[in-house]
Amino acid sequence: KVQKVQATDILIDVDAHDGVLAVNPSFNLYDGQFEAQTRLDANGEITRWSGSGKLQKLDTRSLLHDLLGKDLISGTALVEYNLSGSGLTPDGVKKTVSGTAAFAVTEGAVLGVDVAKMIRDSWNKIMGADEEGDETGNFNFSSLEASATLKNGHIINNDLLFDSQLVESTGAG
Repeated sequence: KVQKVQATDILIDVDAHDGVLAVNPSFNLYDGQFEAQTRLDANGEITRWSGSGKLQKLDTRSLLHDLLGKDLISGTALVEYNLSGSGLTPDGVKKTVSGTAAFAVTEGAVLGVDVAKMIRDSWNKIMGADEEGDETGNFNFSSLEASATLKNGHIINNDLLFDSQLVESTGAG
């Protein structure tokens, strides 16, 4: 348990020899599984590092509730990354990080935000009718997903997608 976030079945495989450190963690986290491989090579003038990992089947509602103390978003998440770079300082890492990353949250909801009710209430107000009751539902969505390419600290995304029964939105940047 770290900052109220709970993990189980933690295994960290560490191998260090000839100036190379490899750390390969795996653990279970809120119905999900995380596995990663990291490598730090200190043999050259500049330390080089690389890492890849995958977190799948994560219950986002439970994680965010424990982490933030609030129910904000529900859904099942997948996160994948494959990154590399050089240097060990925050600035060095930021300037050299390159690779790919992606995430997806499926069958989710923005909790406590009822967009359909907001639209109905706005329409009723325009028409001079009373707003609906005070109960608030959720804004359900089928997917929120994106991937990114990182090159020398710059992040490029060309496929942001948010899909629900009411709204489909795409983005890039």
